[in-house]
Amino acid sequence: DLRMYNRALSAAEVKRLYGLGGTSYINTAVPSNTANASGLVLQYSFDGTKINTRTGVITDESGNAITGTYKKNSTANATTTPGKIGQALKFDGLSASTTVGNVSSSVKTVAFWARVATSTTQQNIIDLNGSGANIEIINGVVTANGFTSPTIYVDGVASSALNDTKWHHIVVTTGTNVNASNVNLGVVAGVYYGGSLDDLRMYNRALSAAEVKRLYQLGS
Repeated sequence: DLRMYNRALSAAEVKRLYGLGGTSYINTAVPSNTANASGLVLQYSFDGTKINTRTGVITDESGNAITGTYKKNSTANATTTPGKIGQALKFDGLSASTTVGNVSSSVKTVAFWARVATSTTQQNIIDLNGSGANIEIINGVVTANGFTSPTIYVDGVASSALNDTKWHHIVVTTGTNVNASNVNLGVVAGVYYGGSLDDLRMYNRALSAAEVKRLYQLGS
């Protein structure tokens, strides 16, 4: 991982580069993290052998065998990038998306790490059913459409603000079942997501604030 810059990195940036050596692996399997496994109905870590970059097939680590398929410009070659926890999947904002399909009719929590390419345009991250249930970032605000009285967390605290291009952990919980019958990643109603996605999880229960905090701490 040789890098040269036309600027002097700060001490904090040097520390983050060092940290990549402990957490980021491309096409290399890393130990699966089973934290907060109760009620887990889908987990995509996008790490190493859990995504086939040639075929675009993504392995579900929840035990439910819900395979995803990544496509860009009608091809299956997946674009990976160093993530917040291991390896992440990159979306180009133009044509890249991942078809997941039917996950569960009783989803109550959606959690993931996201790093948007730009925070000033609408970013459509996850469509749960094609019928109005989705998660977007609009004008720097995380929006959970089709969720009944959702609680939104950003980086472990109740907040919906996300107005930069750094990695952030986003969690949406609700007490009412959401029918995740036709899940797609990276596109909602024909509008594509530009950025990276890591450690996607869905649960059939609403995680507590303490559990959300623990998930965030996995990557912090």
